[in-house]
Amino acid sequence: MKKKLHIRITFKWLILLFAILEIPSVSTAQKLKISDFVLFGKNVQIGTSSSISGGSVGANVLVTSAGNLTIDGNIYSGGTVAILNNNVISGKIAAANTSNLPGTILAAGSGVSVGGNIDVNGNIVIGGGTIAGTVTHTEGTIYSGPVPKGGNISGIPDFPLLPETPAVTTFPNAGTLNINSTQTITPGAYGDITLGNNKILTLSGTGI
Repeated sequence: MKKKLHIRITFKWLILLFAILEIPSVSTAQKLKISDFVLFGKNVQIGTSSSISGGSVGANVLVTSAGNLTIDGNIYSGGTVAILNNNVISGKIAAANTSNLPGTILAAGSGVSVGGNIDVNGNIVIGGGTIAGTVTHTEGTIYSGPVPKGGNISGIPDFPLLPETPAVTTFPNAGTLNINSTQTITPGAYGDITLGNNKILTLSGTGI
């Protein structure tokens, strides 16, 4: 009996040790669908004075904006995020930095407003503004910015799994209809999209 008891205790400690070794430095939560996004790509660059509603913005590598951006949703990046001054994000920001790059992984200018949490695998530098949620960054990295209402945590960030995009082997021919005014478009082939101030383009349906 004593020998069997000793074996059970040793096995319990082995399980505990294995569990400790398996604790990740970052955490992944739900898997997002492509339909959760208004914009999604390898790199997403948004011009100045833009407004996006109806979903999130995401990229596998980089999300960047030229400033004065309003997003009624979240920003999710598998890499880094760089946004300039006066950006209003109603939801959360997550930058997973899957390549484990050094330096600043989330960079934001002044006048930034984030309504949710910020989770980053790396350093964060925010010039000024308000953070309504919690800022979480990996241990050994730094946060420089306004005091988040939910606290500044050096620990395990929480990242959703970005949607997988199928490989595209052929593209349809580009269209000839250029878009430069407020309108709604359905899936199809178009030419150049050039939107000036206060123009709204609504995408109706899922394209290629």
